[in-house]
Amino acid sequence: MQRVEADRKEIIYTPDSAKEVLGPLITAKAVKVLLNLLYLVSPLQPQRVIHKLLLNLCLHAKSRYVFLYSLSALLNNDKQFIAEILSKVNSKDGDNNEEDDFPPCSLIGTAPDLAESLNPRYNLPVSRKRIGENMSFTLSSCLPASARGSCGTETIPPIVARRIILTLTALSKSSPRIALSMLAASAEQGEDINPESVSVSCFDRLLDLLGISLYSKSAANLEQLLGLLDIVASH
Repeated sequence: MQRVEADRKEIIYTPDSAKEVLGPLITAKAVKVLLNLLYLVSPLQPQRVIHKLLLNLCLHAKSRYVFLYSLSALLNNDKQFIAEILSKVNSKDGDNNEEDDFPPCSLIGTAPDLAESLNPRYNLPVSRKRIGENMSFTLSSCLPASARGSCGTETIPPIVARRIILTLTALSKSSPRIALSMLAASAEQGEDINPESVSVSCFDRLLDLLGISLYSKSAANLEQLLGLLDIVASH
């Protein structure tokens, strides 16, 4: 049975008396901060936390457009398109005056001290959850330079690309509306934040990835991308 979903009129309920004081929930700065979480050397654990957060934000039509197109643009290394999208998003005073260093050219932060994370003095009792976290610390500490990215290149760090595809896959599985939005043109999301250069869907932009060496020369990356395409197309 196909599940029917309706867009939220607002991301969260805000009384009229508080709207002017609090301002919009989704701003250009807020979008950058959330997407920067995908660039952390040590990813958030468990990963479903950020998936659920983005899922709730994407139940609102305009914010869904912003995040889906921003994520697909990151995969395509299209910084100009991301700048166009963010310029259309609600901005608070000072958002547009900050130095534009988004998206990052490499991973953000440093790996946790593995020796300290494994010290039983700080981690008693040891649980399966703790063991899983320690494993993620180990993996983040051993990432090769090629996966971390470099400021000397214009391409997205490979590990971030894999995280984005994993995120889009989780979102598409959780919500048919998100999958359908990736298939549809952007015009339905609202003309007020629709860059004039948008003429293709997120699905089309994902298909463009098949010609990039990161996927055409890696069986694991190609399989992950094809899995996402299959989930979206099946809706």
